[in-house]
Amino acid sequence: MDRTEFLSSVGKRIAKARKSAGISQAELAELTDLSVSCISKIERGINNFSAESLSKIAIALDTSSSRLLNEFFEENIVPLHKEIEKSLEGYSREEIDGIIQIVNIINKIKNV
Repeated sequence: MDRTEFLSSVGKRIAKARKSAGISQAELAELTDLSVSCISKIERGINNFSAESLSKIAIALDTSSSRLLNEFFEENIVPLHKEIEKSLEGYSREEIDGIIQIVNIINKIKNV
């Protein structure tokens, strides 16, 4: 993936996250101290962005910078997350906590 494709891809994910959050470009600009023009150009993949700008955008959108940067997350982690949520439907909070403890134990054993 070249630079142009990367910027366009990240811009599309930012626009999608912003729309999902139900906020306008102007509102995102206000939350991030960036101009509306800058937000627009980032979303269209025209403007390069700094790590600081990306971080401000991620915080304003209540997501992580890595989620905005990483196509893998959207294509793989989100569907997996939904599958896990569906699998846990009907379990109590205590039962889910127990499952999490078991997974944590397995991860510790795996990393030894």
